[in-house]
Amino acid sequence: CHRLLGQHLSLSGSHPWWPPRPPGMACVRTWLSTSLALAALAASVQGKNDRVELPAASGFLQSSSGAVVAPTREHATVVAQGGGSCTSALYQGPAQGAEACFCHKAHNAACVDLPCACREGCAGVEYQNAQTISFINLARTDCQGAMLTVPRAHIADMLDLKGECGSGASSLLTSMLMDGFKAYQTSVGSGPVMQCIHSASTVSVHWLHLHSFCPEGQVDGLPNAMNAHCSLMTSIADAGQIAEQFLQSSL
Repeated sequence: CHRLLGQHLSLSGSHPWWPPRPPGMACVRTWLSTSLALAALAASVQGKNDRVELPAASGFLQSSSGAVVAPTREHATVVAQGGGSCTSALYQGPAQGAEACFCHKAHNAACVDLPCACREGCAGVEYQNAQTISFINLARTDCQGAMLTVPRAHIADMLDLKGECGSGASSLLTSMLMDGFKAYQTSVGSGPVMQCIHSASTVSVHWLHLHSFCPEGQVDGLPNAMNAHCSLMTSIADAGQIAEQFLQSSL
C-alpha cells in the first residue's frame, strides 16, 4: 500500500494514475488515518498538546459522544510503550457464551462478521481506543453503575497477560486501568473508583476484564482479597503503580 501510494504520488504529475491500476480508496484511507493518528500520538508524547481531533476513520480514541480525539499525554505514552503479540491475539473459542460475547464487545477481529453473541446486544460501547474497550457492566450492584474494560485482543486472564505480553503486560494493564477510570467518570460519576480483576484461578469468564465501580459498593462479589486483585484509584496518575501491584500479586 505505502509503495503503491509512493509511486503514484511521485509520478502522477506527468502520468496520472501510474502505475495503470490506481491505489484503492481503502489503501488511501488507511494511509491517511494511520499518518494522522501517529502524528497526534507524537504530539501528545512530546507535550505539544493534550488532545488533538482525528477523523473517525482512524479509530484511535473515541468516547460515547462520538468525539474522536488523541489520548491524553499520559495515555499516549502508555500506547507508545505497549505492543507485542498480545495486542492482536484472535479469539478461537466457541461462538456462543460469555467469552464470545466479550469477543463482540471487544471488537476482536475474529467476531466482527459473526452474529452477536450477547443477550443484551452488542451495542453500548462507552469508551474505546486502539487497545481497549469499556462498556456498562449489567451485573447486579449497589453502586449507581459499574463499568467493564477489556482488551481488544483475546487475553484469558492475568497469567495469560503475563505470558503472552511479557514486558508489554504492564503497559496494557495500565491502559485498561486508565480507560476504566475515564469510562466510569464519564458514564457513572466523578470521584475515586474501585478497580478489580479476578485472579486467574477463580475467574469464570476467560477474557481479561477490569471491574470499575464505586468504592463503597460491590459487584460480582468484589472487592475480595481472596480471589481478586483490587485497588482504589483516585486519579489517572495511579494507573501505573496499580498495574505493577496487580502483576506482582498474580505471581
